[in-house]
Amino acid sequence: MYRKTYGFAAALAFAAATLAGAAAQTDPMTGKPFVPLATDQRYQSPWLYIESVNDTVIIDKFKYDLPRAAANNLEPVRALIAASDALGMLRQNAYVGATHNVLGSSTNQWTYYATGTMNGEPVNMRVDWDYKVGTARMGSELVPALRMQFERDVKRKLDSKYAATSSCVDCKDIVVASGNLSWDESKPGVFKQAGKTSARERLLPLYIMPPAVVLLGAKAAGTIKLGNRGGLRELTVPVPQYNTEVKATLNAKSEIVHTEMTVDGKLYSADFSGYDNDTMDFHVFFPRKIVQKVDGATVADLTISEHLTGRYMIWPVPKELGGKF
Repeated sequence: MYRKTYGFAAALAFAAATLAGAAAQTDPMTGKPFVPLATDQRYQSPWLYIESVNDTVIIDKFKYDLPRAAANNLEPVRALIAASDALGMLRQNAYVGATHNVLGSSTNQWTYYATGTMNGEPVNMRVDWDYKVGTARMGSELVPALRMQFERDVKRKLDSKYAATSSCVDCKDIVVASGNLSWDESKPGVFKQAGKTSARERLLPLYIMPPAVVLLGAKAAGTIKLGNRGGLRELTVPVPQYNTEVKATLNAKSEIVHTEMTVDGKLYSADFSGYDNDTMDFHVFFPRKIVQKVDGATVADLTISEHLTGRYMIWPVPKELGGKF
């Protein structure tokens, strides 16, 4: 099932325990009768974030951290599980004994470097975003933040196999949004001016990216839908942040190749291809080609040179905007 294996013996042990637990409705780690956790009950730690435990449901003999209603919505949930696996975002819970599988647990944070065009203008850019910032890390809500650097000249080097750094020379623009605030920076972390566009507008493209389908879908696994689009599976996932839904088309490999959603009467869509492993070799996959459109007109045509996941990111709110989230 997984793109990355964490040990053959451990996998066999987990599979055997899970199969036994599925048959007897017992916890495979303790042998005690299984008692579902209340919705949104969480393991918490003062020093690290641990993925929330909604309910534990058994699907095809494996335990998943999903809302209880997912057990009555099997075909859409199976497609969502496959899409999560194709992105490298299906993992065992890491810090509480590996008792179940979690969708979207591998990372909330992404970075990519790209060249191409935006609004018809050549760009060389870096994009950083986090789907869960601030206090949202210990909760279930998606509260994203975004920093986009449009660069005329980039000096970038790989320090090692596991780390990448970049410096921006003569940046044309740096746009930021976090929660409901937006601003521009002269360099990363240095306030320039209040945003000329709203946080809602700047963050919208994050919700048609492949990881968002998994993160949003896992929260609404009991209500997501599965249809057909040109012979391919199409997931429909609620996006409460914009009072809409996103449709995601999956290819035969369960990779998300197309997304679209309608907001304020406009159709926002994206096409993805050429999925590849991340630079840091965490086996988290991201497309090499992204084409974004609004009402059918191309607004971005990007080629991704590299992407990274799970990087340390901060989004300090400038004192000019009140210095608080």
